[in-house]
Amino acid sequence: MGPSWKKTFYALCIAQFIAMLGFSFVMPFLPFYIKHLPVPVPEGPEADKWAGILMMAGGLPMVVCSPVWGLLADRYGRKRMVLRAMFGGAIVIGLMGCAQNITHLLILRILQGVLTGTVGASMALAASVTPRERAGTILGTLIVSSTSGQYVGPILGGYSAKFFGYEPTFFLAGGILLVGGLIVQFAVQEKFTRSVAAKTDMRASFLPLLTTGAFVVPAMTLCLINFSATAPGPIFPYFVKHLSAMSDAEAGALTGLILSLVGPVEASSAWMFGFFGDRWGHKRVLMFCVVWGGIMACLQAYSQTIGQLILIRILFGFGMAGIFPTASALIRRVTPEDSMGKAFGIVSSLNSLGWSLGPLVGAYFSVYMKGYRPTFTLSGELLLFVSLFVAWRVRHPTPLKARREEGVGTSPPALSRNPPEPPGP
Repeated sequence: MGPSWKKTFYALCIAQFIAMLGFSFVMPFLPFYIKHLPVPVPEGPEADKWAGILMMAGGLPMVVCSPVWGLLADRYGRKRMVLRAMFGGAIVIGLMGCAQNITHLLILRILQGVLTGTVGASMALAASVTPRERAGTILGTLIVSSTSGQYVGPILGGYSAKFFGYEPTFFLAGGILLVGGLIVQFAVQEKFTRSVAAKTDMRASFLPLLTTGAFVVPAMTLCLINFSATAPGPIFPYFVKHLSAMSDAEAGALTGLILSLVGPVEASSAWMFGFFGDRWGHKRVLMFCVVWGGIMACLQAYSQTIGQLILIRILFGFGMAGIFPTASALIRRVTPEDSMGKAFGIVSSLNSLGWSLGPLVGAYFSVYMKGYRPTFTLSGELLLFVSLFVAWRVRHPTPLKARREEGVGTSPPALSRNPPEPPGP
């Protein structure tokens, strides 16, 4: 694998930054937007529930669609799947500015989940064109790009909605995604060769991965973490409004500012944790990040001022940023080149399951408990529980290809007998 992969990888990072900026552009004010539709949702518990439903609606379709897109990526090319996700997102996000009622918005959120998924598609493309032994650093760098866009977007989108209104901000977000897709189209190169394995039926294509414990366990870990960490998502803007006593527009802008302040810390720590994972072992780093995130999530419930919430949120982001690159590096090490799309399609599916059910449970839990603070405590306790699962089940992987060459087959050996993860360069 020659040095030409670097140009493609850096272009992909820029495109992913822009794409995540576009997707996150609308997140600070989405819970408030439903109360300002031409046919609005009444303020109160009804709005809280619908905020959770809309969060779920964007992720739940990806549970079904992501593995299918991953299979198609292995058959027809990963670049095509990235383009599908970015251009599809541009159309759907732009149309949200034309929604007349909550039903229209719900349908568009479902379509967003069906058509998009830039992170999983980009991860599969990056993993297929970069060296395996640098997986932690490479994927950590891509996460830096994603999280940077994800946290720059809210502050720009929040203030855009404040000064220009909700509808124009949706149109602008769609335009941003269009730019990301054009960068992939003209700057990202993929030398794709369809393998013989990619021509098998769907069940046979997924079976080797789904019977490999070293792949399934970290993938399930990501699902559980996403479920736990995203539970407070729908009520976070309301919690900010509660602490600040601001109007909806001002609270949306402040929410965007808070999320954006987390960005630089989370982006830098994602790369750092990926780098250290390549050298110290990804399981160790993953354990630290989950425990740290659980503690910080619990502490958010005790925030009494906006300043306290910002500080704890930054510390929360510091730990959570290391989870995806380290777990993805564990997955990358056991995945053959011809299954990269399927592997990250499954990962994207499980991630979507977590971050679609998490907000729904969090929203209803907040309504049931008649307060926002218990949802943060629930999130932290779930993350600490996941850390026990990581300690118990995650092991250093043996590449699936190596097991095939040894004649072991596709069924994984007992996880406790897996040899240590090889050191990085």
